Amino acid sequence: MRCGAPFALLLALVMALSGFGQASDPVLVPLGVEPVLDGTIVADEWADAMMVELSPESTLFLKHANGYLFLAFRATTMGVPSPLLVRGDEVRVLNASAALGTAIYAEEGGIWGLTQAFEWQCRRQGFSTSAVAERERFLAQEGWLGTIGYLGARTEFEYMILLDEEPVRLLVLFMEATDPLQLLSWTIPPDEASQYLEIVTGPIPDEATFDLARWAVLIPTEE
Repeated sequence: MRCGAPFALLLALVMALSGFGQASDPVLVPLGVEPVLDGTIVADEWADAMMVELSPESTLFLKHANGYLFLAFRATTMGVPSPLLVRGDEVRVLNASAALGTAIYAEEGGIWGLTQAFEWQCRRQGFSTSAVAERERFLAQEGWLGTIGYLGARTEFEYMILLDEEPVRLLVLFMEATDPLQLLSWTIPPDEASQYLEIVTGPIPDEATFDLARWAVLIPTEE
């Protein structure tokens, strides 16, 4: 269900989220212009997005357009974004690094078991006919698309995710390639998100525990 929201309410939610407020509170995602997924955050393309500070130097952008949720990450170093998305009764890990891959967990008896490991695709860089065609196939099959490393700016990353279910329940993980590695997260604080580090770095664990009640609940608005 889509709904409108006054600007003051949207602003209040953004301010609460910057301090890791109650994750079960709905996050109203603004309607915007569809960006080009080229790994470069152009100001005009993302000026209409909601912004969340992941760290003093790293920012998450969110908006929706034409039936897709769009995410962008701006960091100060190379990294690996891995949003975790609830689809039906599954949790899907949307990893964009040197290639794109989807891992899937299903719950049984309170434990989430890995039912699909990453199957890496879309390694081609650039925008040749074959590279674009491969990404279009991936989007049609997987319901999402991200920009791989070395495509566009080295510290900027973009995603599009099909909005086939609303509201959307999401946990954002972003691993900065620092020494030591630093894991950024939204909507839970990084010290709690560290339990998911292997999901990002690999080898991906066979079992995991997800507290879905604390993940973001995204509601696309018409404003």
